[in-house]
Amino acid sequence: LAPGQGLQPQPSRTGLAAYTSRPFHPPLVSEALLGFLEKSRAWPRELPLKGAQLQGASLGQANLRGVDLTGADLTGAKLWRADLTGAILREAKLDQVDFTEADLSLADLQGASMNDVKWKDVKLKGADLRETIGLGKGLLESWGDLVTLDETQIARKKLLQRAQREEVLSSSYKGHSSGSYPKLDQLRSETYDTDTSSSGEHTFYRSPSADILSRRREQEKLAELAKPYAPVLPPQPELSSEEVQRIYQETYSNYQNKLLKYQQVRHIRGRVSFTLNMIPNGTFEMGKDEGDPRERPRHKVKLSSPLLVGNTPVTQELYSRVVGVSPFKFSGAQHPAEMVSWSEAIDFCNRLSQLESLPPAYQLTRSGIVWNQESNGYRLPTEAEWEFFARAMTPSEFAGGNELDPVGWYKENAGGTSHEVAQKRANAWGLYDLSGNVWEWCYDTYREDTYHSRGVEPTTNPVVEGEGLKVLRGGSWSFATEGAQITHRSRLASHFKTSRVGFRIVRSPKLKSRVN
Repeated sequence: LAPGQGLQPQPSRTGLAAYTSRPFHPPLVSEALLGFLEKSRAWPRELPLKGAQLQGASLGQANLRGVDLTGADLTGAKLWRADLTGAILREAKLDQVDFTEADLSLADLQGASMNDVKWKDVKLKGADLRETIGLGKGLLESWGDLVTLDETQIARKKLLQRAQREEVLSSSYKGHSSGSYPKLDQLRSETYDTDTSSSGEHTFYRSPSADILSRRREQEKLAELAKPYAPVLPPQPELSSEEVQRIYQETYSNYQNKLLKYQQVRHIRGRVSFTLNMIPNGTFEMGKDEGDPRERPRHKVKLSSPLLVGNTPVTQELYSRVVGVSPFKFSGAQHPAEMVSWSEAIDFCNRLSQLESLPPAYQLTRSGIVWNQESNGYRLPTEAEWEFFARAMTPSEFAGGNELDPVGWYKENAGGTSHEVAQKRANAWGLYDLSGNVWEWCYDTYREDTYHSRGVEPTTNPVVEGEGLKVLRGGSWSFATEGAQITHRSRLASHFKTSRVGFRIVRSPKLKSRVN
């Protein structure tokens, strides 16, 4: 089509309806599209704009929520205060775009070119910036902990953070020898480096007493910030590998003797089956006392009801039989179902419940997805439930032991792919692949400070609901050892799909637990 050809509104069609008819194909009619967008400043999310040519477009304050702009050329466009929440901008040309005060929360920007972009006061929480080109230093510093980055970007962010810490800890001290204040030599060596540059520029002089006062204030500030992460429980005893293995064997034997008889093998639509293990209710210690502040402090959680838990992640065979599609990257009937978003996992749970004549656990409302906690239908585990059944009342670092190779697939042994489920050792409650293979969606909304308000007394059945990124647990075939640790917390936008993420199902049976 020539630009503008056949795109004038017909007498019976006016406004947006004239431009959204089936024959309309945005990338081929750039002039008409550009004129319409600049006039209306809105576009329906169900109509893709893949490959659209929008160079220099003036779209300030436009409503482009969720619009698919994959491969579009927006070079030099003005998108100040535009709403691009959840928009798909994969491999788009975004060079010299003005994103001032724009909302790009949860947007997919993978592989986009973003040279000389104006980012002032932009919102990027939950955005996927992997493999982007031209990602600036300022953006990494401001948003590095709230967006999804690739391994190279994460390494660059860590280098920047390290440089910042060194800069804060060092003070200019030019023109005075290290012997000027001999009694404070040790303190000076810890708080600043002597400036040996030959630039000749005047540098501000700070006396050692000022450095002492500044350091004290910094320590007081750090102590105040550390309060939410401070340990609330007595220290855990250090156990040898032999003691951990002994506890594992005792817990496994107890499970085999008391709970294995409640295991259920379910069959749907012919020969496809899946297994649910009965997990007791109980109180356990969640989180840890050292390391990542998002996993601190260690605190007590009480789960008041037993659970039926899938003994493996949902397989591709089961997912395809229930949903009728096979979106997977790594094909294999017994491989974990991946390339499934959080929202699609929720849909799978409801469909499976309906197949078994169970009340669906989730309701779709205008305000979002609502969990009916009275339902005994299939659902995703809460974050607390996941850590509880991954630990299985044992003190190991990973689900099944202190060594990762025998229990899980991760970056060092997976060979760049997922693997069939149940090929590694199970944890003490007979659950496989909780450390490695694929990350697993939890129902909870991710908050960095989730644990900070929890105290010495057990928190009963905790769950975090609402809009935002969703919790991931367990690590994957592409991730390092750290991700497979039972305490490790990660997150992802609910609409994102990746070959690294799958899910596991649980049910709340209608019975009273007799297991303490």
